[in-house]
Amino acid sequence: TWVERSSGLGNIHSDLKLDPVNPTRQYLAVTLGTDQQECILYRSDDRGKSWKSITQGEHISWCGPVFDTNNDLFSLIEDKLMKSIDDGNSWISLRLPREKSLDPFYKIGANPYLPNYLYAISFNLFYSLDGGNTWQEATRITADPNQPFGRVYFADEGNLIYSVNDMFFSTDAGQTWNACADAQASSSDSQLAIDPRNGKHLYLASASDGVLISRDGCQSWQASN
Repeated sequence: TWVERSSGLGNIHSDLKLDPVNPTRQYLAVTLGTDQQECILYRSDDRGKSWKSITQGEHISWCGPVFDTNNDLFSLIEDKLMKSIDDGNSWISLRLPREKSLDPFYKIGANPYLPNYLYAISFNLFYSLDGGNTWQEATRITADPNQPFGRVYFADEGNLIYSVNDMFFSTDAGQTWNACADAQASSSDSQLAIDPRNGKHLYLASASDGVLISRDGCQSWQASN
């Protein structure tokens, strides 16, 4: 059975995030506009019964949030990287890499295991080891530089990372990347599930082939159906 929890929120695309330490708190990023040019981030403190807008601004297709090891929030607001240490009530601005290769469609990732590890993700991936004060560009090995990175998923205490769009993996917390076996992920926010007992056992929601399974860390895929 289902209970309506949107409270009249209209949107084209939305991402729902649950607070990692507070089960009553939820965050909903709602994308508006025919070109998905505005993203509003809402927070609910009562399991979705009511919602409060905590950020609003132009950013194409994504505004977060992501959570770091301290459960601090990171979001993109007006193409700026913002951090909140009080559940979104106030925000401080951080630096973003400004290389030409970082296009308007980038996303932000935060390593949930390793303190101060942040990622700015687009056609290239940049990583920060100091919470966003400085950035370095990651290295891609045996990969097409024209293929973009996607959302990042973490295993093995944050050192093994998978990037889901066209598939890549990193074994050094995001500093160098290799290509996975060919698989096209769906556009869902829940594209990849990782077995918590084995970081190389993966379930991928594909674009057209149903759910794919890998038991060797994305080196090969088999259809689950």
